[in-house]
Amino acid sequence: MSNSLLYFLALVCCLVPVVIALPRWIKRAGRGWQWSRQAMVDMLDLIPEPVIMTDAKTGQFLLVNARWETVAGRNMEDVIGKTSEELGYWDNEEERRELRSVLLQHKRLYAHAVTLTSLGGKRKNYEVSARLMEFEGETAMLYIFRDVTTEREALARLEAQVVEVIALQEQLKEQAIRDPLTGLHNRRYLDETLPREIQRAKREGVPLSLVIIDLDHFKRINDTYGHAVGDRVLIALGDVLRRSARESDLICRYGGEEFIVVLPGASADHAVSRADVWRMDLAQKSFELGESVLHVTLSAGVTSYPAGGEDASGLITLADRALYRAKDGGRDRVSYLDAH
Repeated sequence: MSNSLLYFLALVCCLVPVVIALPRWIKRAGRGWQWSRQAMVDMLDLIPEPVIMTDAKTGQFLLVNARWETVAGRNMEDVIGKTSEELGYWDNEEERRELRSVLLQHKRLYAHAVTLTSLGGKRKNYEVSARLMEFEGETAMLYIFRDVTTEREALARLEAQVVEVIALQEQLKEQAIRDPLTGLHNRRYLDETLPREIQRAKREGVPLSLVIIDLDHFKRINDTYGHAVGDRVLIALGDVLRRSARESDLICRYGGEEFIVVLPGASADHAVSRADVWRMDLAQKSFELGESVLHVTLSAGVTSYPAGGEDASGLITLADRALYRAKDGGRDRVSYLDAH
C-alpha cells in the first residue's frame, strides 16, 4: 500500500469523530451565546419592515429598528422604557390585549391583523408576526409589522367592484325577463318557468290553470288616441292583474296586448272566477282624455292542467282557442276550454 493512501486513511480516521460531533458542539455553543444589544439592533436594522421588541412582563419598549423609527417618526431613545399605550399607537386596547394573549399562549403568531396610528396620526392596517425570545436574561416579545393598508384598500375597492358587477348582472338578468312598460315578466320568462310549474303540478298531484287575456279593440285605441294612451291602458291592466295576484302566481305580458297568467294550484272554476274579476275591474276604470272618457274591456280564455293538456304548448294553444271563442261570443267575457 502506498504512503499517500496510508496518509489519507489516517486523516479520515481523525476527521470522522470531528464531523460527527460538530453539530452537537454548535448546538451547545448556540445555547450559551447571548445577543448583545448592538448586535441585535444591527440585525433588526437589516429587516425592511418596522420591528419592535418589548418586555414580555411590562410591555415597555426595549428596541426598535430604523424602519420603525421612520414610520413612527420617533427615535429609539424617545421610546425606550415606554409602553405603546403611553405612546398612543394602538387604536383598540382590546386588540392589543388579544395580540399579547395569543403570543403568550402560543409563543409565536403569524399575520395577525391590527390597526395602528402611525406618523402624522394616520391610521394604518398591519399584519403582525411575533414570537417570544430571550434577550438580556429576560423574556421579550419581538414584533414585525407589515403595512397592508394599500393592499386592504385595493381589496376593498375590488370587493366593491365585484358587488357592483354582481348587482349589474342581476339587473341585466332582471331586465331580460321583465317587460319594461308594465314591469311584469315577459314571454321569455314564461317560456322558462311554465314547464317547471307543470312538472311541479304533476309531481305534487295538484291542478294548474292558465289564463290568456287580450284587450278588446286595442288596435282601434292606438289608432284613435295614439300609442301613449295605449300604453296607459296596458299599464292599467298590468296593475289590475298584479293587485290581486298571489305570491305563487305568474303574470306575464305575452306580447302586444296579450297577457298570460299562470295560477299554480288553482282549479278551472277558480281560474274562471278570477279572470271574471279582472274583467270587471278593468271595465270599471275610466281613462280621461281631455273632454272625453275612455272605457276598456278585455276577453279571456282559460284552460287547466291536466284536463287542458300536459305540456306548456298544449295549454297555451287551448287557452288561445278559448280566448277566440270569447272574442267570437261578443268580447268582454271569459271562456273556458279543455281537451275533452
